[in-house]
Amino acid sequence: MSTNSHHTHAESAHNEVLRRIADHVRAELDLGPRTAIADTELHEADLFDLGLTSRTALALLAWTKEEFGATISLRTLIGDPYIRVLAEEIAEATIGGEPGA
Repeated sequence: MSTNSHHTHAESAHNEVLRRIADHVRAELDLGPRTAIADTELHEADLFDLGLTSRTALALLAWTKEEFGATISLRTLIGDPYIRVLAEEIAEATIGGEPGA
């Protein structure tokens, strides 16, 4: 696989992880449809400002472990409570830096 092709695949995988996390967070925090808050805004929004609590944070981390096989600490989520950061942590925690690889 060429470097450019690999980069495109990695970017596509990263975008899929962002979408899946955003969909899960949107449902768990009852944020409504994408028209209420765009995915790009959601990726950069502080999840605690959107209603994440310690209980829902733990549930989100359990979901990321089950869904992606990535263990992310509560300290990491509290320190950087953004979907974008979760996706980056998942990429780093999974084999080859690509979730589902």
